[in-house]
Amino acid sequence: MRRLAVVAATCLFTSLTACSTAPERLAGENWVGPSETPPSREFTPPKAIRKSIAGWAMLQCRVGAMQTLLSCTVLREEPTGLGFGDAALKTTSGLKISQKDGAPFSPDAGALIDQPIFFCPPEKPTCRAELKAVALAFSNDLAAVRRMVRAGNCAGALRLAGEMNAPNIAAAVTSACRAAPRPTGVGQD
Repeated sequence: MRRLAVVAATCLFTSLTACSTAPERLAGENWVGPSETPPSREFTPPKAIRKSIAGWAMLQCRVGAMQTLLSCTVLREEPTGLGFGDAALKTTSGLKISQKDGAPFSPDAGALIDQPIFFCPPEKPTCRAELKAVALAFSNDLAAVRRMVRAGNCAGALRLAGEMNAPNIAAAVTSACRAAPRPTGVGQD
C-alpha cells in the first residue's frame, strides 16, 4: 500500500487506555473531560476488555463553534467486529480541539477534521505507539485519496480507497467523483 511522507494536517491524536481492574485512564492533548471514567468503563468495548485487545478508530468530525467535535462518523476501525468505532464515537463529548502535536491549533467552526481514538490495555506498553503508526499511515493514505479526488483522478482514488479497507471511503469517493465536474486539461483515468 502506498504511503506518503507528509502528515495530514487534520490528524489529531488522543489516547484512551482501558484497564481490566480499574477505571480506564483518558489522556491526549485534546481531551478535556475527566481523567477517569466511571468503573463501568463506558468507552472501551466489553469484549476488548475481556480479551485484552487493543484497537483504534478514525473519526471524521465537524468542528463546532467552541472547538468541540460534532457530527462524527467512523472512517475506519481496527480490529473490526469489536465495537471500537462505536466506542470512539462515545468519546467525542469529551474532546475539544485546541492542539495538534502539542502546538496551539484552532480550526474554523464547520471544518472537517480526522480524529483517531486509541484503546490500549495497560499490559501492552507499546500499544499507543504502534496504533499511532497505523493511524498515521491510514491518515496519509486518506490525504492522498482526497488529493486525487480534487485533481479528478477518480480511478486512482478508488484504487487506493479499496486498499485502505474502508468501504465508506470508497463510497464517498464514488459519490464525490459523480458530483464533481471533471477538471479541464486532465486526461482520461
